[in-house]
Amino acid sequence: MLDMSLTSIIILTLNNLEKTKKCLVSIRKYTHQPYELIIVDNGSTDGTIQYLKKFPDIKLICNKQNKGFAGGCNQGMKLAKGEQLLLLNNDTIVSHHWLDNLLKALYISPRIGMVGPLTNSTNPPGVKKPANVNYSNEVQYHQLASRFNQHDPSKWKAMQVLYGFCLLLKREVFDKIGLMDERFTIGTAEDNDFCLRATRAGYTLLLAGDTLVHHDGHASFKRNQINLRRIQSENIQKFVQKWGIQPSALVRSQLDFIPDGLLVKGIGPAIYYIDRQLRRPIKDQETLNYLKFKQSDAISVPNPKIQRYHVGEKIDKEVFSKKILNNFLVKSNDRDEIFLIQDDCKRLIKDKISLNYYGFLPQKIITLPNQIIESIQSGKNLESKIEFETQLPNLKVFKCFNTFYLSMNNSFYPIKKVSLEKLKLAPNKAIKISPQILYKFPIGKEIVYSWR
Repeated sequence: MLDMSLTSIIILTLNNLEKTKKCLVSIRKYTHQPYELIIVDNGSTDGTIQYLKKFPDIKLICNKQNKGFAGGCNQGMKLAKGEQLLLLNNDTIVSHHWLDNLLKALYISPRIGMVGPLTNSTNPPGVKKPANVNYSNEVQYHQLASRFNQHDPSKWKAMQVLYGFCLLLKREVFDKIGLMDERFTIGTAEDNDFCLRATRAGYTLLLAGDTLVHHDGHASFKRNQINLRRIQSENIQKFVQKWGIQPSALVRSQLDFIPDGLLVKGIGPAIYYIDRQLRRPIKDQETLNYLKFKQSDAISVPNPKIQRYHVGEKIDKEVFSKKILNNFLVKSNDRDEIFLIQDDCKRLIKDKISLNYYGFLPQKIITLPNQIIESIQSGKNLESKIEFETQLPNLKVFKCFNTFYLSMNNSFYPIKKVSLEKLKLAPNKAIKISPQILYKFPIGKEIVYSWR
């Protein structure tokens, strides 16, 4: 029977008794939420098993041979009774507020599936160790953690991959994606695989940058003289065989593409509208005027980048009337209702408050015959506040704490101010949102534009 308030902490051991002792002492001292301890020993010969048997509250599984990280974690997760499962390496030391912070991040939204902390050793690609994380012994670590581990959602970051040295996940995620894949023997790549399966199941992964957990890193490999480089190479090959991509492809943290709904130009006179990732030529100045664009609205993009996009059908007034493009504002010639065209549907903008809230400009509204408006399928009304929204309008700029996001495909994409300016999108008009709103939607990779 599950315990809704319980976190099942699952630790693997293979020798390294002294590190295990330190890990357990820190858990008992600094964990104030309900938890159970499950330890899976993978064949220790240094007295680890005899030591662990002294504690009646530890659920102990003793393997005669090394079942690897995935195999051992699976044994522990099968035994777990908690509503949260936490995979923790035995060469870690936890400190002040560690589990409280991780749980707050995990439950900020139903969409969040897994959470991990920062560490002194190896953090996920794209995440730098904070400059103030410096210590030389355990006492200094705890002193630092008492200041560092303060609840601060502004330090959270959506990730594509989290590392398995300290990985907290909801029971529902485990129920949905299943056990770790034991083809990844001993260790490495199984956490990449686990994270990929979670994101493909629709969950967001979150790095809790307000939580620091000490990690020695690869202690079991070093202590037990396991060839880490060979194991990594073999498991990477298995990952490629399974998914058709390198694990490193998961952590490429940047995208470089032109979003749908923007006007672009290269060196020549042609101006294009990006529609479904096709560049569709604007026929002439008359069409540009009809679409409520000015020449200066077009983003200057190097020709090699423009040429990545296949050329679509030329746009003129007649073509637009037959198939109204997404991201345009329209109204009929005999009614005051204003609609946003999104995903080939018309979304009613209910009032001027909604129009102003999202930064829609009245001068951008195109008036069309009523029969054309009536022929477009109706979608969800656009709400007056993002708090009530279940479908994000595209190409709107949002800001949560100090990070900008661009809305596309019902997701938020991190984007820096300089990139927004390249897209001629105004960062100073960004709509401010809370973490609760941000993590209600999927978080994409950061969009970066490097051209000059």
